[in-house]
Amino acid sequence: MAVAIQFAVNGAFFASLFPRLPELRDQIDVSTEGVGVLLTVSAASGVVASLTSSRVISRFSTRTVLFAGGLVIGVAL
Repeated sequence: MAVAIQFAVNGAFFASLFPRLPELRDQIDVSTEGVGVLLTVSAASGVVASLTSSRVISRFSTRTVLFAGGLVIGVAL
Protein backbone atom coordinates (compact mmCIF):
# COMPACT_ATOMS: atom_id res chain seq x y z
CA MET A 1 0.00 0.00 0.00
CA ALA A 2 2.83 2.41 0.87
CA VAL A 3 4.49 1.86 -2.52
CA ALA A 4 1.22 2.57 -4.34
CA ILE A 5 0.75 5.78 -2.36
CA GLN A 6 4.33 6.82 -3.09
CA PHE A 7 3.80 6.31 -6.82
CA ALA A 8 0.66 8.45 -6.65
CA VAL A 9 2.49 11.19 -4.74
CA ASN A 10 5.41 11.13 -7.21
CA GLY A 11 2.98 11.33 -10.11
CA ALA A 12 1.21 14.31 -8.58
CA PHE A 13 4.49 16.13 -7.89
CA PHE A 14 5.87 15.63 -11.37
CA ALA A 15 2.52 16.27 -13.08
CA SER A 16 2.50 19.68 -11.40
CA LEU A 17 6.14 20.37 -12.30
CA PHE A 18 6.34 19.73 -16.04
CA PRO A 19 3.61 22.14 -17.19
CA ARG A 20 5.40 24.88 -15.24
CA LEU A 21 8.86 24.26 -16.72
CA PRO A 22 8.88 27.35 -18.97
CA GLU A 23 7.82 29.57 -16.06
CA LEU A 24 10.39 28.03 -13.72
CA ARG A 25 13.09 28.27 -16.40
CA ASP A 26 12.44 32.00 -16.69
CA GLN A 27 12.39 32.48 -12.91
CA ILE A 28 15.80 30.88 -12.38
CA ASP A 29 17.18 32.34 -15.63
CA VAL A 30 18.36 29.07 -17.18
CA SER A 31 18.52 28.43 -20.93
CA THR A 32 16.52 25.73 -22.65
CA GLU A 33 19.73 23.70 -22.94
CA GLY A 34 20.31 24.12 -19.21
CA VAL A 35 16.85 22.74 -18.48
CA GLY A 36 17.67 19.78 -20.72
CA VAL A 37 20.85 19.14 -18.77
CA LEU A 38 18.95 19.37 -15.47
CA LEU A 39 16.34 16.89 -16.71
CA THR A 40 19.06 14.52 -17.93
CA VAL A 41 20.85 14.67 -14.59
CA SER A 42 17.53 14.05 -12.87
CA ALA A 43 16.90 10.94 -14.98
CA ALA A 44 20.43 9.64 -14.38
CA SER A 45 20.00 10.20 -10.64
CA GLY A 46 16.81 8.15 -10.79
CA VAL A 47 18.66 5.26 -12.39
CA VAL A 48 21.38 5.38 -9.73
CA ALA A 49 18.75 5.57 -6.98
CA SER A 50 16.96 2.55 -8.45
CA LEU A 51 20.17 0.55 -8.39
CA THR A 52 20.94 1.40 -4.75
CA SER A 53 17.41 1.35 -3.32
CA SER A 54 17.46 -2.35 -2.37
CA ARG A 55 20.46 -1.82 -0.08
CA VAL A 56 18.88 1.23 1.53
CA ILE A 57 15.56 -0.57 2.05
CA SER A 58 17.28 -3.61 3.56
CA ARG A 59 19.11 -1.36 6.02
CA PHE A 60 16.06 0.73 6.88
CA SER A 61 12.42 -0.23 6.45
CA THR A 62 10.44 0.33 3.27
CA ARG A 63 8.15 2.71 5.11
CA THR A 64 11.04 4.84 6.37
CA VAL A 65 12.65 5.04 2.93
CA LEU A 66 9.38 5.95 1.22
CA PHE A 67 8.58 8.59 3.84
CA ALA A 68 12.04 10.15 3.60
CA GLY A 69 11.96 10.03 -0.20
CA GLY A 70 8.58 11.73 -0.28
CA LEU A 71 9.85 14.49 1.96
CA VAL A 72 12.98 14.99 -0.15
CA ILE A 73 10.95 15.16 -3.37
CA GLY A 74 8.49 17.59 -1.83
CA VAL A 75 11.24 19.90 -0.61
CA ALA A 76 13.18 19.65 -3.86
CA LEU A 77 10.19 20.54 -6.00
